[in-house]
Amino acid sequence: MSRNCSERGLAALFLTVTTVSSVITPQAQAFTGVPSAPDTVRYARLTECPKKPGTGTASCDTWTLVMRSGKTIKLIKGNTGETTLLGISADGRVAHYVKDGRLVVHDVGSGRIRPLPGTAATAPRGLTLDDVGTTLSPDGSIVEVTYLEDGDEDKAVTLPSVVANVETGKVFPVSESDSVLSFSPGGKHVLVDRSTGTDTGPTTFAVLDADGRTTASRIVPKAVSDAYPVALAADGRTVVLIATVGSDVWRLRTYDLASGTLTKGIRLGVFPKEKAQSLFWDSTGALTFWSVRADKGGWLGAVKRTVDIRTGAMRAVDSFGFTKGSWWELPGGASMPVGH
Repeated sequence: MSRNCSERGLAALFLTVTTVSSVITPQAQAFTGVPSAPDTVRYARLTECPKKPGTGTASCDTWTLVMRSGKTIKLIKGNTGETTLLGISADGRVAHYVKDGRLVVHDVGSGRIRPLPGTAATAPRGLTLDDVGTTLSPDGSIVEVTYLEDGDEDKAVTLPSVVANVETGKVFPVSESDSVLSFSPGGKHVLVDRSTGTDTGPTTFAVLDADGRTTASRIVPKAVSDAYPVALAADGRTVVLIATVGSDVWRLRTYDLASGTLTKGIRLGVFPKEKAQSLFWDSTGALTFWSVRADKGGWLGAVKRTVDIRTGAMRAVDSFGFTKGSWWELPGGASMPVGH
């Protein structure tokens, strides 16, 4: 496929995205050090308690949300003490954690805290809320809850995941073979990896609608299944991905689940010591991603960039370094321990 053809595919997707979001003011995306309206989460940090002789290290169990205005919010420890689970929506407007034995979403602008609807707020019989993992839609209105055996993400899932819509109250189950990869902007579509149950077999990507019905499904090439991160477009069929060429070169590509077309894409550049961590569209329609910097000593910091899907031109809109002896959570789902 020629470069011109690849760029036409990316440009067509850009037109789709900007048409959907043309009424949003683009200035809201940049971090300027000045509070926005409303204030949003820049990152979250969980600092460990000091080590005690002979006891090792214990977490203090209270996450701190660091806002873009510089304000901080301490999350209140629930009655069960279960506050280590934390998710932050990609737009930074919603935090998701455990409070009083229930999974809740916390609108950081208004301060409103609501439990997930129905049975999604609590653990099924035989499990605890230590045995769940979650994925949030970019605006935080939809939460996918995965139930894990003994809380170990490397072990088999014991129950089907559920997708809960906080705004509508609708909850639907997701097949045990489906692993959620991405939500479209607004959460109307969910991209899942429909596993064949083997490490060597083909990989199927599928898209579910707001009711859990499959609207698209296709066996994808290895170049797509191996790519990380990926993001589903608003059309519910186009997957955008960052492919790594060698160890440091990144390329932006798109894959059409309807036609099976994979573009050659656009070279983004060379990024030594960086790993792309999450990819999503922000509220302005800009394609945005987080990456983390690391060396042999561990994680160093994070960078947030926007990328022009037509040209591949990027702009850094935020960056910061990590402090050792803590856990960090970035908007959009990246979590990492530093200095352990």
